Amino acid sequence: MFKYGNRTLALLSVGGFCLALLSGCSWFESNKEKTPALYLVNVLDKPFFDDCHIPGSLNVSMMDIKNVAQSWSKSADVVIYCSNYSCEASTHCCKMLQTMGFEKVWDYEEGMAGWYQAHVKDPVAYPIVGEAQQPYLTMENKPLVETAQAETAVKKITTEQLKELINSCADEGKKHSCSCC
Repeated sequence: MFKYGNRTLALLSVGGFCLALLSGCSWFESNKEKTPALYLVNVLDKPFFDDCHIPGSLNVSMMDIKNVAQSWSKSADVVIYCSNYSCEASTHCCKMLQTMGFEKVWDYEEGMAGWYQAHVKDPVAYPIVGEAQQPYLTMENKPLVETAQAETAVKKITTEQLKELINSCADEGKKHSCSCC
């Protein structure tokens, strides 16, 4: 258990997956389980996830994303992220989810490095979980020229947009639930 503001963060590891839950989330309403409106998914290997991730992120490997996602609502927002612009795992997973029929899939291609670098400037607005010791977190993080010019059907989400999406989920917690709040 960890403290995050005035809420408690609980980490649950089941079958190789790690799920982080913040107290105050609305996971149930009148004893009926609610379908999350947002899945925030980190596809990095577990040691990288454990080192640094966005609170509430699900840790699902690229190899398992298809099987795990079968239980998710296809109308929910899904944000996938990996390490940084250089890592294409999130883009690959987004494309896979789109072929599975997911309607609102977002690639947070700035990745954990983008979030961590925002955290350094404003730790309250961009919280993290973990010791943040991996070198990639502090390296320059900018789009690759090839990636920036490539046409892709995968929607992108920026660090600021992701923060707003997470905050709106937290603010609306009584109306719906999400993996991140």
